[in-house]
Amino acid sequence: MLSTMIKKVMDRFSEATSVVGMIGYDMLLVNDKDPQDKTWYIFKANSNQRLSANTAETILALNQQQLYLFGQKALNVNVNDLEVDFRDSGVKISAILTIVFSFSTIT
Repeated sequence: MLSTMIKKVMDRFSEATSVVGMIGYDMLLVNDKDPQDKTWYIFKANSNQRLSANTAETILALNQQQLYLFGQKALNVNVNDLEVDFRDSGVKISAILTIVFSFSTIT
């Protein structure tokens, strides 16, 4: 997965010296207050919802090592850190479904 992401970013931004990267996650949320009647929700990172409290832009030199380290950071997700966005909603993260990488050039 990381090698595919690195190749696509290096190909797409071949003229750039640096990029801005963001990491998001598509998640399966569950409201299990009533174990007999669990409710499931999909949270999509790249939808029109507000940004996560944990979403931060990272400026990266456009090279394979920087992109690899950025990808490793995404793989080492701490679910407790992500649940801060749902603290008042009564839901918990049941599963991480997808890692969503977003990149753009710096202007």
